[in-house]
Amino acid sequence: MPEDAKTLEAAIKNKWPARKVAEKLEVSEDVALKLIAVTQDALSIVDAENPAESFRNAVAQSIHYALEEGLHSQEDVERLVTQICYRAADLGLLLDNEGSSLSQYSRHLRKEKGDGDFDEPF
Repeated sequence: MPEDAKTLEAAIKNKWPARKVAEKLEVSEDVALKLIAVTQDALSIVDAENPAESFRNAVAQSIHYALEEGLHSQEDVERLVTQICYRAADLGLLLDNEGSSLSQYSRHLRKEKGDGDFDEPF
């Protein structure tokens, strides 16, 4: 499986067509397209410029997934809340690993669409 992950990362980096990915991984093109999409999602979290952006990307993905599946009941909402809590726990781990605090990323967490990138340090 780690080799498949490396193959998918190379495919994204080098903009391989789905057909080539399918051949390399020995899967259908439909499966290859799905694998490319989930790998891109994962990389947007792992390779984010900072822990706040990683958190934002992960929460956005959780919300998009929940909307695709439907938020029709209190149970659906609770599942989404649980996923967001997992993302918060992941953020805590990232912050601990780099010796940072949440307050250092306050501006990044409050950023709204169109605010652009922040050039100054945290």
